[in-house]
Amino acid sequence: MIDTPYVIATILAMACVTFALRALPFVGAQWLRKHPIVNHLGQFLPLAIMTLLVIHSAAGSAQEHAGLPWPEALAIGVVAGLQW
Repeated sequence: MIDTPYVIATILAMACVTFALRALPFVGAQWLRKHPIVNHLGQFLPLAIMTLLVIHSAAGSAQEHAGLPWPEALAIGVVAGLQW
């Protein structure tokens, strides 16, 4: 059987690591706001992630039927037109 102090020490260690990892973004927020790489990623990544998600979704649904991917292309075109 596992000793009670060992279990308590393990749970406390996990709680401390979890708290530290959750507090880290708040502690480092001032440095991150001023860093040029983070600013560049903040402008570039949202569009890149959405593009990858659209490509992945369109390719996945296009493989479900045997025809050409016209429904997917139409859906992407409608969404792009509405967002423009």
